[in-house]
Amino acid sequence: MSENNILADIFGEDEPKMRYILYYGLVIFMIGYHATAYFFLNAEMIKGRYDIDSYSITFTENQSTEINQAYAQDDGEPIYIEFEADDSLFVTHSGFGYLMVTVSYQETSQIPFDQCDSVSVSIPPTGATADWQNDNNTLAGSSDDCSDILLHVVVYPEYSGDERIESEGTSESNAEPWLNKNNGKGTFTIEIDVSATSPGPPPTPQDNGEEITVTWTAVFFDVTAELQ
Repeated sequence: MSENNILADIFGEDEPKMRYILYYGLVIFMIGYHATAYFFLNAEMIKGRYDIDSYSITFTENQSTEINQAYAQDDGEPIYIEFEADDSLFVTHSGFGYLMVTVSYQETSQIPFDQCDSVSVSIPPTGATADWQNDNNTLAGSSDDCSDILLHVVVYPEYSGDERIESEGTSESNAEPWLNKNNGKGTFTIEIDVSATSPGPPPTPQDNGEEITVTWTAVFFDVTAELQ
């Protein structure tokens, strides 16, 4: 129906105008009503039909430190130092995230011109429950210049400490995978080998070992899952 026909219907002289005025008025009213209902009344409701709940999973970390000291001799036999996280940490926190180990030493022979010894360390993937195959693990290291050796073990599977977003479930169901108290249970063991160097051959004084300091830092976390 063209604009000319509409105007002719309303303003023409051949037919009654009132019924056309009522008809076109009703059409304009219905179009206006539906447009208003969509944009002002139903837009949010229609949009909400396609909304998907998402949950933010965040972690608050807490550190617990233990220090051990030992003398490692250059006799071909490694020494072993063990660590177990305190049971109270498993009770007060959601889970055991990861373990950081710092092995430090200085030249302690007090022999003039004696240089730093070579120290090698490793954590065998046994004894404690952990994510031993994680690509972010550093299970071995060495130093020959008295610099610290840093090791890292991811204990809770796939834990990184970063925020995660889940698009289904509930707050409780999204927090539940991070509440396993078994991860980290058991004994972690570090193996230390020393290859000592001396400034000269016998009968000059010989360096036969090094004093080693091992700092264990257990990082526990508390998890929170909230609807965004």
